[in-house]
Amino acid sequence: HNPYDRAAIFRLELLHHAHFDKPLMMRNPPWALFLVLPLAWASPGTSGLVWMIAIIVCLLGSIHMMRPAGVREIPLAMLLFAPSVICAGAEQTSIFTLLGIVLFLRWHERRPFAAGLALILAMLKPHLLVLFWVVLLLEVWRHRRWRILAGAATGLLAANALALAFDPHVWQDYIAAMGAEQLGSVFCPNISSGLRLLIAKNAIWMEALPTLAGIAVAIWYWWRSRSSWKWSQHGTMIVALSVLTAPYSWPFDQVLFLPAMLSTLPRVPKRAILFLGAADLAALALFLTHPFLETPVYMWMAPAWMAWCLYAYTRKAPQVSSSRQEELQPENA
Repeated sequence: HNPYDRAAIFRLELLHHAHFDKPLMMRNPPWALFLVLPLAWASPGTSGLVWMIAIIVCLLGSIHMMRPAGVREIPLAMLLFAPSVICAGAEQTSIFTLLGIVLFLRWHERRPFAAGLALILAMLKPHLLVLFWVVLLLEVWRHRRWRILAGAATGLLAANALALAFDPHVWQDYIAAMGAEQLGSVFCPNISSGLRLLIAKNAIWMEALPTLAGIAVAIWYWWRSRSSWKWSQHGTMIVALSVLTAPYSWPFDQVLFLPAMLSTLPRVPKRAILFLGAADLAALALFLTHPFLETPVYMWMAPAWMAWCLYAYTRKAPQVSSSRQEELQPENA
């Protein structure tokens, strides 16, 4: 049946004792349906438990894979990063998007096809990574890394084929459902919605301005760093900037700041970790007292994480002896 049938979904949600005044829709594109399809063969309680376990495992696995060489302990502020907690509480797919980015960063050199294939997880929320897609295409073109594109295309085609096999009209159904969702009228606590709210409340096009400015900055940054480009360093900052300037984003999507935070962890002093912990506690307290996310009180979070990342990125890395560098060289797996 149509997986985006609002009326049918609402009846199903009410049947299982949901307390909504309108259907809670899965707004991810049809190629994301492969992720939830297996849950249909279990009861809602079992599926919910499996989904939550998968989210937690993917989060911890992503943090483990991103741990910089030589760093033995991840700060509690990053293990209990407020957007991660909010994302797990809301059972959102943003953590799977994080896993896709992490796998790409881990595999892009030695396993380019697998790295591209992993990007199907990053495409669960493609609008969050506009700047990343632009820079990725520039890097692929510059180094002729066509196997990355081949892997991404393979994953995308396979995921779409699976969705179309169950509903041949899935894309028409998705477009119709998203039109009924009226996403243009939704307030998101980010700088794009804040800009529109401050200047022209009804001018939806204004929400694209931060993204356009971000694209310009990302291209300039890539061009300036192209000779020494490293996805594990420069690329993580592009991901962070993408989330900051995304026109449609929520506090739980800010889990994508973690790669930039972890990649710069060896650079920062303890006082910076303490500052991050204080901001993290404030965000967690805010979520406990204001669980309704469509409010401006969350607008400070993304700029705060970005400011911390920029501070950490601009600090000089500590000097390590050549023998120690060989010992700390991360394994490519």
